[in-house]
Amino acid sequence: MKLELNDRVALVTGASRGIGLAIAATLAAEGAKVALAARGADALDAARAAVGGSASVHVADVTDPVAAKALVASVGKQWGRLDVLICNVGSGASVPPGQETAAEWSRVINLNLFAATNMIEAARPLMAGGNGDRAIVCISSIAGMAALGAPVTYYGAKAALNATVRGLARPLALEGIRINAVAPGTS
Repeated sequence: MKLELNDRVALVTGASRGIGLAIAATLAAEGAKVALAARGADALDAARAAVGGSASVHVADVTDPVAAKALVASVGKQWGRLDVLICNVGSGASVPPGQETAAEWSRVINLNLFAATNMIEAARPLMAGGNGDRAIVCISSIAGMAALGAPVTYYGAKAALNATVRGLARPLALEGIRINAVAPGTS
């Protein structure tokens, strides 16, 4: 691909495995400086080795807004700017339909919605001022748009993420930041 990402700075949350690791590797292969973020240091070190290129690792639990702000500050200090934010933290694991509790709703929404909103809030000041060349991509799910057998809590969280991205599109555009959600499906 030719994504014109040479020397751009990208931060990928949930980057130690799966979709996040694949995104980080692709960004690095396209010439971006990639900041990898996840909760586990060992997994991040392995991810950095797999990604190669200009990559930094940052241990952070972005479900905590204070940790999200510290992560963005660390990336800003190391790289001097932030051009691309990939909000990839999430999980579809939950209880079977009809067994949801308030605690389970909170856990799943915190992981699949608030992890992204925490990162958007934290990154916005560092990303603002672009001319539309700065981008936020939130990894959602087909479950946010269609009932296909996933847990109800996951449907709700991903639908809320999609609505949040739509609601933020105009205000962020005024700051020179594009925002989109990508909804992978099942294979």
